Amino acid sequence: MEHSNLTMNHSNLMMNHSNMHNMKQSMHMMKMYFQFSSKATILFKEWDIDSIGGMVWSCVVVFILAILYEGFKVFREVLRNKYATSVSYNVSENGLSARSKGPQDVTVHINKNLYCNWHHLLQSFLHMIQVAFSYFLMLIAMTFNGWLFISVCIGAGFGHFIFSWKVNRPYDVNEHCH
Repeated sequence: MEHSNLTMNHSNLMMNHSNMHNMKQSMHMMKMYFQFSSKATILFKEWDIDSIGGMVWSCVVVFILAILYEGFKVFREVLRNKYATSVSYNVSENGLSARSKGPQDVTVHINKNLYCNWHHLLQSFLHMIQVAFSYFLMLIAMTFNGWLFISVCIGAGFGHFIFSWKVNRPYDVNEHCH
């Protein structure tokens, strides 16, 4: 009985050693530093790049995705501004009042029926899409492929340049992932 336990423990030890070796090899393949290579896997195992031409086309696609992400953010802000109602309030030492008592007028955007309207439902759905988009771009950047990372950054900058003029106030500094 002891001999079989010893043999079984030896087999488990060998299997664990084999698993550790395989795990080290797979961890070694995922580089945690930037490299400029023409090989990468992007988001899905089917989007596996192994040539310079594939990398160029992937960089173009990632560049366009980053531009679209910036445009999507502006689109949500334009929708928010379009469907929000404006109410003017005065700010004085006594707080907010609806009557004109002080020199500082502040416009506050208020949605009627905050939770039960089509605009809030649409914004919630669009927010989910924006979160997915931002995480996709973050995961692409986390491939640590220098070419893909540069494509994300330049695409986001170019998208901001193209679309940001439509928004009359600065972006939320607490936006998603980047």
